[in-house]
Amino acid sequence: MKGLREEMIAVFKPIQEETFCSVVQKSGCKGDREVAAFLLDHPALEGEEGFGRVPPTTIVRAKYYNGDRKTEWERGSLQGFIPNKKWKPKEFAVDDVQRLSLIDIRFGNNDRHCGNILKSNINGGRLIPIDHGEYFPMEWNNYTFI
Repeated sequence: MKGLREEMIAVFKPIQEETFCSVVQKSGCKGDREVAAFLLDHPALEGEEGFGRVPPTTIVRAKYYNGDRKTEWERGSLQGFIPNKKWKPKEFAVDDVQRLSLIDIRFGNNDRHCGNILKSNINGGRLIPIDHGEYFPMEWNNYTFI
């Protein structure tokens, strides 16, 4: 989504375009997981960032363009846009990598890869995790934890 000055301000992910949802998962499961990741990472004090630096995320209904066709009102997740730049793995601070690892373990992420990690243009170029649709996997029900 673009703001009044045509700058990117947010990313909308409609639930109708969610991919790879299993039969046991309902439509919208990934959008709900995106919001849950933000809420669980949300800082105790307003105006501060969460431990894992998950961008602000909520559920909305919006009209959007899908190719050349405008859609009707659709439900989906809306996440704040993070200005970012290309990065190399060696550029991240150990603290950033450890934060990301801890939230991925805490929330059961099974989809972390270079395509869903941003290097912020602000705040000293810190690592920002995005795309949390695979958090809290249903498959945990099949595992026995020691």
